[in-house]
Amino acid sequence: MSKKRWIVFCLLAVLSLGLMIPSAMAEDTVFFTAVNNTLLELTAETMPVTHNSFIYVPCSVFNTKALNTWSYYSRGSQTVLISDGSRELYFDMGAGDSYDREGSRYNYAAIYVNDTAYVPAFFVADFFGLTYSYIRREGWNIIRITTGGMLSDEDFFSAAAPLLETRMNQYMGAQESLGPEPTGVPTQQPLPPAATPSPTPT
Repeated sequence: MSKKRWIVFCLLAVLSLGLMIPSAMAEDTVFFTAVNNTLLELTAETMPVTHNSFIYVPCSVFNTKALNTWSYYSRGSQTVLISDGSRELYFDMGAGDSYDREGSRYNYAAIYVNDTAYVPAFFVADFFGLTYSYIRREGWNIIRITTGGMLSDEDFFSAAAPLLETRMNQYMGAQESLGPEPTGVPTQQPLPPAATPSPTPT
């Protein structure tokens, strides 16, 4: 790794420390997700999770025109690809790291939750020049990823506040209908077995 890339990597690591989740954060914290000025639907299947004190979101969060990015998850090869058309970021879930088109590797991994791949929100946002925010106000927790020219986090929270209550009530109602077993909060699961290639006929 070149000296310049090493400096950038170190700066990124220092910045990430400021975005770590407080140790007092409860395991069952409910997280909302927002893209630009839109509050996404709240479901257990798409809710952000914490892992090693960082926030992870489903890779599908980055599969949207709103962020000018698309994502692809291959369960068979246990890989994730996220691209904006000019840059590509790959997550090798088997190796537990990630790398870009130039072959530079990063100590950020995707994890397997809810039968899909979750990726570190801040790292992916930063890689593609997007803005990551963790909004914690009045008991609400919102992970927000934005491009330029959007509402400030303060104005977004004010506009989204009535919808937060509605979405939470809908979410809690859905969880109650599931019965006492499911907690509604996703947890990390072991990786599924990698697909075995079929033998080629001779």
